Amino acid sequence: MTPAQRFKFIRNKWELSESQMAELIGVTKRTIRNYENGSRIPDNKVWMNVLLIHYIMTQVDKTAFEVFTIASQTKEILIAE
Repeated sequence: MTPAQRFKFIRNKWELSESQMAELIGVTKRTIRNYENGSRIPDNKVWMNVLLIHYIMTQVDKTAFEVFTIASQTKEILIAE
């Protein structure tokens, strides 16, 4: 599986729109599209945010949408640059 395929698989598994995924991990919707079509590869910060979200979901039994809702309400970036 390529990084682009993996990224899209994760987003679809979490049942998030491109906009929701972008806001959740701190990038733009266009960047999500670029990740998913393979024209750009996510950097380590992005992958770390994805892993952190996955960890939160599994440890506190939250769906990605619930994590998205919490993150968008607090407007905090998960991992600062």
